[in-house]
Amino acid sequence: MRIAVVRGSLMTGLTNRVPLSDSIRSPNVDGMRFNVLAKLGEAVTVRPYVTFVVHNCHVSQLRPAGVNVAQRLYRGSNGNISRNIPRKTQHHHLLQHDKTLIRFCSSKSSASQSQSQSPLAWQIGQYGGNSTLKLTECQMPVIKKANEVLIKQVHAASVNPIDVKNRSGYGAVFLNKARGVKPGDEFPLTLGRDCSGVVAEIGRGVRDIKEGDNVWTTINAVRQGTFADYVIATTDEVGLKPSNLTHIEAASIPYVATTNWSAIYAVAKIRPANALGKRALILGGSGGVGTFGIQLLKAWGVNVTVTCSENAFDLVYGLGAHHAVDYKSPNILEELLKHGQYDLIVNTIGESMEDMSVKLIKEKAYAQYVTLVAPFIDEMEKKGLFAGGLSSSLMLFQKSRKFSALGGTYRWAFAQPNSFALKEVAKLVEDGKIKPVIDETFDFQDLPAAFERVEKGHLRGKVVVNVAHGDLGSHVTGEVPRLFDE
Repeated sequence: MRIAVVRGSLMTGLTNRVPLSDSIRSPNVDGMRFNVLAKLGEAVTVRPYVTFVVHNCHVSQLRPAGVNVAQRLYRGSNGNISRNIPRKTQHHHLLQHDKTLIRFCSSKSSASQSQSQSPLAWQIGQYGGNSTLKLTECQMPVIKKANEVLIKQVHAASVNPIDVKNRSGYGAVFLNKARGVKPGDEFPLTLGRDCSGVVAEIGRGVRDIKEGDNVWTTINAVRQGTFADYVIATTDEVGLKPSNLTHIEAASIPYVATTNWSAIYAVAKIRPANALGKRALILGGSGGVGTFGIQLLKAWGVNVTVTCSENAFDLVYGLGAHHAVDYKSPNILEELLKHGQYDLIVNTIGESMEDMSVKLIKEKAYAQYVTLVAPFIDEMEKKGLFAGGLSSSLMLFQKSRKFSALGGTYRWAFAQPNSFALKEVAKLVEDGKIKPVIDETFDFQDLPAAFERVEKGHLRGKVVVNVAHGDLGSHVTGEVPRLFDE
């Protein structure tokens, strides 16, 4: 006869595993912990706290007054642990061959107990495909430096193409060198580069952020990432979340914001003071980086042209682009030149448009070509740090010569955590000049599906993971109205 053994803690918030077992255990209620033994179809009450009904390998929990089921985790049919915060009676599948996690805490002290529970994180133990992603309990991150903050209850995080590449091992040689670890010692590794959440604790040197603040952040790639309940960040990586965005909307912005800031503000040196009247071309304007770049440049007074699929024209025009050209057009060069040559070209898609771009930059005007798809990481992966660095430098020199002959420059740019950028972008968001653009939102337990969506490509904005089941907000998706006056 199959026996369901349910174990948990009402008072301490500790987590216990719940297997289906053929062994017989006696009920044990000591006011702090309990074990429940139930045959299929039998109702068992652990007085005065909670009643369980076991039927068809399911457990139904009836919540009486005074008991708050703060968080419940269970392993679904796909083998992944998932999260539910039930409001009414819920049914949770207990697999015959696996384990289920259930958390309980008293309604009177749920806040302190939630911190005592082991946090969850999506981690990898090796590089590879989506099967390497595992939702696991991990140790609570601890502040170790004066400039660090602990973000509790990460409300939302976004999945970026770099996360998919990192999952497969991209940048491992370079990043492990920066981490100071040997290959393999970086595991278990939590991926994710940006998120939005609430500050739980601050280091003694933190001044502009306080406990309880709603913040957003882009995490340095050498750190444990943001697909987790708790995240450590530094003051160089964190900013106050715009007050007019939900956490889900806010999580869609930090990584693409700092990426664009690096390319446009730091590398190309285009800033609000000198941007007015300039012409910019974004190669790949409908993805996460492109949709943000359109809005940032438009807010600074730049005339913006983008390449994208024709079915994304409504989106990019609604975000403020002045011109859009179908990247599949056989006459793409001629169509782009109709709108004049460009002071800035930002390449988000790769080398396929590079040779053509030489003909598009404004001659003798110190025009900037900035690519966000640089080869030096790939070169280091193939040849090692030293040889890869040398070959990358040679590539940069050769490519720069083509643009410098016309009086322009060729540069690489990379996303860099930047609290100043987040602060300035927050102002633009609160002024209504930048809107979050979200392609699709996934629940935390469905993070592998979010990775698959990003791998498919042809995104219209960002993919966001709803970690804490928060408000979706009113972000831009699909066909959108025009946000700016011409």
